[in-house]
Amino acid sequence: MNGSRAPHAIALVFLCWAATATSAVAQLYQPLPARYGITTDVRDAGATWVNPAALALSREASVGADITLDRTTGTLRLAQTGLVLQSSNIGFGWSRSRYPGGPAASVYALAVGLGDDALSLGLARRWFRGGRSTGSWDLALRAKTTPSTDVSLVWRLIGSPVVRDTVLRRWPAGVIPGAGVRLLGGHVYAAGEAELKTDLSAIRELRAAVTAALFSGFTVAVRGDLSPGFAKRGFAVVLTWRPSGGRVSLASVLPSNARSIDAVGALGAIVAIPRTSRFGR
Repeated sequence: MNGSRAPHAIALVFLCWAATATSAVAQLYQPLPARYGITTDVRDAGATWVNPAALALSREASVGADITLDRTTGTLRLAQTGLVLQSSNIGFGWSRSRYPGGPAASVYALAVGLGDDALSLGLARRWFRGGRSTGSWDLALRAKTTPSTDVSLVWRLIGSPVVRDTVLRRWPAGVIPGAGVRLLGGHVYAAGEAELKTDLSAIRELRAAVTAALFSGFTVAVRGDLSPGFAKRGFAVVLTWRPSGGRVSLASVLPSNARSIDAVGALGAIVAIPRTSRFGR
């Protein structure tokens, strides 16, 4: 890990592409990092929401914020704001979602990761506020099985919290096994995961992602969500730039036909103690 570097301000560049309107779909908004991240391939403060075991790997000191605009109602509107903080292997996250019709709700998370690159464990506590106060836990494991292969297992939302979107509804717990592999000398990282019911009786969603290192701190990632329910299928495209002392990501969330953009988001972070490698590893 490199030594401390002076943080500098990161300007958020936010470009919105207006395309054909899509019909509104009632949904629970995941925090922005969870809408494009995958459990084996996250090593920054976003691990608080995706895989807390990964907090043991980056051990950065950082503060970041995100904003998401949604257009599934046919007009572009502010749908979500968020904040992530990391100090060594401890992460904190806050996300505020604004749903069509006026309801709004917040979720807070506190997470810790223990271990090293070979094997790490993670624990996160989430508190949901808005309509009803409730909470849940995440348990996670991450391991390097070969020099080029990673595996993970996340038990997410233990306690099945009741969360508000347009109405109150229960957000079920799930078990998420995942695996990833580095290809082409580490220039490409391919990963996949399955979200299962806790009794392992059914698959709720399959997700696959590919991240490619472009040049000098730039990466592009594509994640596909292959839900059994066709209306929930889609993919996300994320461009990330990691200059010295910072990180900026621009994300687009699209439906499966790619004829429109459902949401666009931007995330910027000031990083005092960054890790330097092709994928932030």
